[in-house]
Amino acid sequence: MRRLRKEMPGELVRENSSEVYGNFLKIPGILEYRTYYCYLSYANEVDTGLILSNLAAMKKKLFVPVIMEEAMLPAEWTADMPMKKNAFGIPEPVSPVFFQGTPEVCIIPGVAFSKKGGRLGQGGGYYDKWLAQNKTVKVGLCYSWQLFDDLPFLTAQDILMDYVVTEKGIFVK
Repeated sequence: MRRLRKEMPGELVRENSSEVYGNFLKIPGILEYRTYYCYLSYANEVDTGLILSNLAAMKKKLFVPVIMEEAMLPAEWTADMPMKKNAFGIPEPVSPVFFQGTPEVCIIPGVAFSKKGGRLGQGGGYYDKWLAQNKTVKVGLCYSWQLFDDLPFLTAQDILMDYVVTEKGIFVK
């Protein structure tokens, strides 16, 4: 799955990501929230640039993940802030300012998702650990070819998404 995603042509990533953004906007009430915790895409994940830039234009408070030892923490994000790549190659703020609360919406990447809200991540468990401790609206983003009817190998520690959004539509838990 990772290899297939990495090999996607840039134009297809942009086109599909734009369609995912359009479907994200169709989630009932999604723009009524004030705070959003959103991944910064890499390795041809669904590009969150449109989501972040449009939410910023709406004056929403935005946070991105920063890995600190064994934890993932939400740090404030603005489009003009200096970024660096962490040990996994994922962009994060150079000088993070951490949010002490829980963002109302969390936008989450994954290697694969199920139509029932199951999620297969990269294997570090960062999102599952954070989600287990924080009540938030969970929105998984992926391409339609990463979506399955079921992911039978998930465990009790795997947190279900409230919504899974692809370029073809929205799936609700």
